[in-house]
Amino acid sequence: MRGSIALLICALVVPVCGCSKEEVVAVGTQAAWGEKFAAANSIRQAETKDAAMADLATQAAQVGQWSILLKALDNIRNTQTHDEAARASATALAKRGRLDYARQIADKIHDTAIKDDTLKQIVKVK
Repeated sequence: MRGSIALLICALVVPVCGCSKEEVVAVGTQAAWGEKFAAANSIRQAETKDAAMADLATQAAQVGQWSILLKALDNIRNTQTHDEAARASATALAKRGRLDYARQIADKIHDTAIKDDTLKQIVKVK
């Protein structure tokens, strides 16, 4: 049902605003990503919350939800969990061709060995 509504909105809005279909759909899904973040942020147990934020960060990177990605990473308290989520997110961004964002996320990694390995992986992406 949501997909049908999004397509209808695209059919009506794209010709009027000059936006791409992807831009219109991205705006429509931003609210859903905000809800996912709110749900993860509501988790009280620290380890569970960190795991949820790490999953959310990786998912957001895979679809280019930059603001959600940053918020999710910033809310991970465990350094190891944070660094692994940042590594996965940076790799996903690089695979999408967003090397600039991938490098910015890699720079957030605390562990030098993980950071260097992640940057090496970014360089290898074709």
